[in-house]
Amino acid sequence: MGKCPSCEYRNVPGVDVCEKCGQDLMDTGVPTPVGGIQAELLATRLDALEPAVGLEVDIATSVADAMKLMRDKKHGSVVVTKDGAMAGIFTERDVLMKIVGREVDPAAMTIGQVMTEGPQHLRRNDPLAFAIHLMAVRGFRHIPVVREEKGKVDTIGIVSIRGIVGYLTKKAL
Repeated sequence: MGKCPSCEYRNVPGVDVCEKCGQDLMDTGVPTPVGGIQAELLATRLDALEPAVGLEVDIATSVADAMKLMRDKKHGSVVVTKDGAMAGIFTERDVLMKIVGREVDPAAMTIGQVMTEGPQHLRRNDPLAFAIHLMAVRGFRHIPVVREEKGKVDTIGIVSIRGIVGYLTKKAL
């Protein structure tokens, strides 16, 4: 039940207005910034970080080629595409957990065999707080940022923990 913050009436979940006192319930449960860093994290959109243009590889690319691309371009991840749409993500952590120390030949494996399928992603206008939350709770270091237009989702960049720390450091100076 959705409890009204004004009169404490227990409304049916999902109602927009309290059935007893008429209080607007649309923003109930949405964090309200108190000030300082909390307000900054909720007010700053991911666009402000100027997310690094992500590297993309096709799902049939060999793991060895993807790792070489990551190394050469100094990126910690690649977005994996299938028929032009995001199908997964492959990160430096995947290299450590799925490749290193195992008896596998990265040149003989496709990225589709070891990628993380259907990765969580954020939109470019989502608050910075969303990215930090996902990284802290889910252990992510890289999150694709997408643009959604007319039912089509395009990857426009990658937000990394390194990028967030760099942005916050610049803001503090």
